Amino acid sequence: MTKFLNWFLQLFVPYALLICGFMVMRGGENKSRADKGFDIGFDACILGFGIAAVFLGGPFVPIFQANAAVIPLAIGGPFIGMFFHLNRSGFSAQTKARVAIIASTLIFGANTSLVTWLNEASVRPTIIWGLVAWLVPCAFFFFVV
Repeated sequence: MTKFLNWFLQLFVPYALLICGFMVMRGGENKSRADKGFDIGFDACILGFGIAAVFLGGPFVPIFQANAAVIPLAIGGPFIGMFFHLNRSGFSAQTKARVAIIASTLIFGANTSLVTWLNEASVRPTIIWGLVAWLVPCAFFFFVV
Protein backbone atom coordinates (compact mmCIF):
# COMPACT_ATOMS: atom_id res chain seq x y z
CA MET A 1 0.00 0.00 0.00
CA THR A 2 2.88 2.37 0.78
CA LYS A 3 4.37 1.83 -2.68
CA PHE A 4 1.08 2.71 -4.36
CA LEU A 5 0.72 5.75 -2.11
CA ASN A 6 4.22 6.90 -3.13
CA TRP A 7 3.31 6.63 -6.81
CA PHE A 8 -0.08 8.25 -6.25
CA LEU A 9 1.30 11.27 -4.39
CA GLN A 10 4.47 11.71 -6.45
CA LEU A 11 3.03 11.23 -9.93
CA PHE A 12 -0.72 10.87 -10.18
CA VAL A 13 -1.64 13.89 -8.07
CA PRO A 14 0.47 16.42 -10.04
CA TYR A 15 -0.89 15.15 -13.37
CA ALA A 16 -4.47 15.09 -12.02
CA LEU A 17 -4.08 18.68 -10.82
CA LEU A 18 -2.70 19.66 -14.23
CA ILE A 19 -5.69 18.14 -16.00
CA CYS A 20 -8.19 19.68 -13.56
CA GLY A 21 -6.52 23.09 -13.81
CA PHE A 22 -6.45 22.80 -17.58
CA MET A 23 -10.16 22.01 -17.68
CA VAL A 24 -10.98 24.95 -15.41
CA MET A 25 -8.79 27.44 -17.28
CA ARG A 26 -9.28 26.32 -20.87
CA GLY A 27 -12.42 24.22 -20.82
CA GLY A 28 -14.68 27.00 -22.04
CA GLU A 29 -12.41 28.29 -24.79
CA ASN A 30 -13.59 28.06 -28.36
CA LYS A 31 -10.83 25.66 -29.36
CA SER A 32 -11.35 22.28 -30.95
CA ARG A 33 -10.88 19.16 -28.87
CA ALA A 34 -7.71 18.41 -30.85
CA ASP A 35 -6.21 21.85 -30.11
CA LYS A 36 -6.94 21.37 -26.43
CA GLY A 37 -5.39 17.89 -26.65
CA PHE A 38 -2.19 19.38 -28.07
CA ASP A 39 -2.09 21.99 -25.30
CA ILE A 40 -2.59 19.47 -22.48
CA GLY A 41 -0.03 17.14 -24.05
CA PHE A 42 2.53 19.95 -24.17
CA ASP A 43 1.78 21.03 -20.58
CA ALA A 44 2.03 17.43 -19.37
CA CYS A 45 5.44 17.07 -21.05
CA ILE A 46 6.75 20.13 -19.23
CA LEU A 47 5.39 18.80 -15.93
CA GLY A 48 6.83 15.35 -16.61
CA PHE A 49 10.33 16.65 -17.31
CA GLY A 50 10.17 18.70 -14.11
CA ILE A 51 9.13 15.66 -12.07
CA ALA A 52 11.89 13.58 -13.66
CA ALA A 53 14.45 16.26 -12.79
CA VAL A 54 13.32 16.17 -9.15
CA PHE A 55 13.62 12.37 -9.01
CA LEU A 56 16.99 12.23 -10.74
CA GLY A 57 18.34 15.10 -8.66
CA GLY A 58 17.17 13.62 -5.36
CA PRO A 59 16.48 9.94 -4.71
CA PHE A 60 18.61 8.71 -7.63
CA VAL A 61 21.80 10.54 -6.58
CA PRO A 62 23.02 7.55 -4.50
CA ILE A 63 22.33 5.21 -7.45
CA PHE A 64 24.14 7.30 -10.09
CA GLN A 65 26.73 8.68 -7.64
CA ALA A 66 26.00 12.05 -9.20
CA ASN A 67 23.19 14.50 -9.73
CA ALA A 68 21.48 13.27 -12.90
CA ALA A 69 18.88 16.05 -13.03
CA VAL A 70 20.55 17.37 -16.17
CA ILE A 71 19.27 14.33 -18.13
CA PRO A 72 15.65 15.58 -18.32
CA LEU A 73 16.95 19.00 -19.34
CA ALA A 74 19.00 17.48 -22.15
CA ILE A 75 16.04 15.45 -23.37
CA GLY A 76 13.42 18.12 -22.64
CA GLY A 77 15.08 20.80 -24.77
CA PRO A 78 14.66 18.85 -28.02
CA PHE A 79 11.09 17.95 -26.99
CA ILE A 80 10.27 21.66 -26.61
CA GLY A 81 11.76 22.27 -30.05
CA MET A 82 9.72 19.40 -31.46
CA PHE A 83 6.53 20.88 -30.02
CA PHE A 84 7.42 24.31 -31.37
CA HIS A 85 7.86 22.98 -34.90
CA LEU A 86 4.90 20.62 -34.59
CA ASN A 87 2.64 23.49 -33.56
CA ARG A 88 3.63 25.48 -36.65
CA SER A 89 3.64 22.54 -39.05
CA GLY A 90 1.06 21.72 -41.68
CA PHE A 91 -0.14 18.61 -39.85
CA SER A 92 -3.79 18.41 -38.89
CA ALA A 93 -4.82 19.43 -35.38
CA GLN A 94 -5.71 15.83 -34.62
CA THR A 95 -2.25 14.57 -35.62
CA LYS A 96 -0.59 17.27 -33.53
CA ALA A 97 -2.73 16.32 -30.54
CA ARG A 98 -1.95 12.63 -30.91
CA VAL A 99 1.79 13.24 -31.10
CA ALA A 100 1.61 15.48 -28.02
CA ILE A 101 -0.40 12.92 -26.09
CA ILE A 102 1.90 10.05 -27.05
CA ALA A 103 4.93 12.09 -25.96
CA SER A 104 3.38 13.18 -22.66
CA THR A 105 2.18 9.70 -21.73
CA LEU A 106 5.61 8.32 -22.63
CA ILE A 107 7.16 10.72 -20.12
CA PHE A 108 4.48 9.75 -17.56
CA GLY A 109 5.43 6.10 -18.11
CA ALA A 110 9.11 6.90 -17.68
CA ASN A 111 8.39 8.71 -14.41
CA THR A 112 6.31 5.77 -13.23
CA SER A 113 9.30 3.56 -14.00
CA LEU A 114 11.51 5.81 -11.88
CA VAL A 115 9.14 5.58 -8.91
CA THR A 116 8.77 1.82 -9.37
CA TRP A 117 12.54 1.37 -9.45
CA LEU A 118 12.87 3.35 -6.21
CA ASN A 119 10.20 1.21 -4.54
CA GLU A 120 11.04 -2.23 -5.99
CA ALA A 121 14.68 -2.07 -7.19
CA SER A 122 13.74 -4.76 -9.70
CA VAL A 123 13.75 -4.60 -13.48
CA ARG A 124 10.60 -6.61 -14.22
CA PRO A 125 8.02 -4.52 -12.29
CA THR A 126 9.77 -1.34 -13.41
CA ILE A 127 9.28 -2.24 -17.08
CA ILE A 128 5.76 -3.60 -16.60
CA TRP A 129 4.42 -0.59 -14.67
CA GLY A 130 6.23 1.84 -16.96
CA LEU A 131 4.51 0.29 -19.98
CA VAL A 132 1.13 0.17 -18.24
CA ALA A 133 1.45 3.82 -17.21
CA TRP A 134 2.31 4.75 -20.79
CA LEU A 135 -0.18 2.62 -22.73
CA VAL A 136 -3.35 3.03 -20.64
CA PRO A 137 -3.56 6.85 -20.68
CA CYS A 138 -2.15 6.96 -24.20
CA ALA A 139 -4.87 4.64 -25.48
CA PHE A 140 -7.57 6.58 -23.62
CA PHE A 141 -6.54 10.01 -24.92
CA PHE A 142 -5.60 8.72 -28.35
CA PHE A 143 -9.16 7.58 -28.99
CA VAL A 144 -10.80 10.57 -27.31
CA VAL A 145 -9.00 13.17 -29.45
